[in-house]
Amino acid sequence: MTLYSKLALGALALTLGACQVTPPVTPAAMMCNFDPIPLEVEVPPENAGMGREGELADLMRASLASAPARVDGELPSMLFMSGGGEHGAFGAGYLDGWAGTRPNGRLPQYRVVTGISTGSILATFAFLGDTAKMVQGYSITSERELLVPFIRVRDGHPTPGSLIRVMREGAVADLAPLRARLLEEITPAVLAQVSEAHRGGRKLLVGAVDVDLGQAMVFDLTRMADRFVAAQTDAQRELLRGCYAEAILASSSAPLAARPVFIDNRMYVDGGVRFGMFSDEIVAVTGRRGPATPVAPPLPRHQVYLIVNGNLEVSQECGKADPSLCRPPDQPTGGSEGAHRPWNLVGLAGRSEKLLVNQVYRFSADRVRTQAEAAGNPFHFAKIEDDVDSHSYTLNDPVLGSGTRTCSQWTALDQQLDHPVQFFPRYMRCLIDYARKRGRSGEWR
Repeated sequence: MTLYSKLALGALALTLGACQVTPPVTPAAMMCNFDPIPLEVEVPPENAGMGREGELADLMRASLASAPARVDGELPSMLFMSGGGEHGAFGAGYLDGWAGTRPNGRLPQYRVVTGISTGSILATFAFLGDTAKMVQGYSITSERELLVPFIRVRDGHPTPGSLIRVMREGAVADLAPLRARLLEEITPAVLAQVSEAHRGGRKLLVGAVDVDLGQAMVFDLTRMADRFVAAQTDAQRELLRGCYAEAILASSSAPLAARPVFIDNRMYVDGGVRFGMFSDEIVAVTGRRGPATPVAPPLPRHQVYLIVNGNLEVSQECGKADPSLCRPPDQPTGGSEGAHRPWNLVGLAGRSEKLLVNQVYRFSADRVRTQAEAAGNPFHFAKIEDDVDSHSYTLNDPVLGSGTRTCSQWTALDQQLDHPVQFFPRYMRCLIDYARKRGRSGEWR
């Protein structure tokens, strides 16, 4: 994301009257007619669960309340998956590795699955327990399988002429290849399975942000799948299948990185703008209601699983003009001696954006944990750890090449050979392998 911020701010520096992009208009006959649910907490928070803002909590409570006390000998469970771009490969690998250690070789039959951004791409197949599809989706051989870049990158920096095209297109890349890939994977058979789960009371939810309202919104994909199954004509079914994919795409369209997605003539961007992962509604789901709302009966205990597709850390940088000053014991500050390195608006804004996103994700993850534990529910958490860079992986692919390197070295090779904007194919393969081994160890926090 930092690269995208640099590009956008560079464009802003060139011209404050940036090019306007005219959105498409959806005619009435092509409307998805989604009824997205606000993912917000009233102020003060004690009012959560009241009015329209409590609809999501009611939906999730109903799913949990209708669950049997145990499924396959286990407590009913919920799965929350964060954003993280290419690091969705971690979630895919981790769940695949963990599923293989379970008695039936499958994931739990989650009552509720939620996803933000890359988590929304994983969500359907996590919901259905198809981890092979998840891994396949992140085992790309080229970034162009997911996006068409409007920018050219060399040595991690955009080429001089790229900013003009970014301004004209309104984004760094077009996610048309991802849209096509989603439509290939979200088959009628998949939607039929999601619909069947919906009728059993289970819920699959993805989050995006309505730019005009400035509000996080939730798309109920289980309901859309049910509408698909009930549709009377092939044309209606194809429209609704496209709507299902568009909701996932909207959740994944990081501002500046990709064009906004228009659904029913509303403009949506990545849900990670407001939430790193679903969190705030858990308070209402687990029984803490507003004073004007009747207290719901307590729910049976359930497992809460959280996959963070990232490490929740911000890398430290040497701040000195002379990098040799960044040595122990003052590394990386370099202590008080020596001048700080020069700075500029674009660089400072990019670093600030990275810090802000990291803090949003940290807050979201911590709220999931504290709310789950406050309700007495077992909490399980996995994220990328510091040892990922040193993880060794042997690649043997006719397109990407072969050899044994660490994930850090595979990243460098991606950069050297392909100059990707966001998705580093060799690194993603290494990350899947790293995560799969972590999952097999059952290493939940």
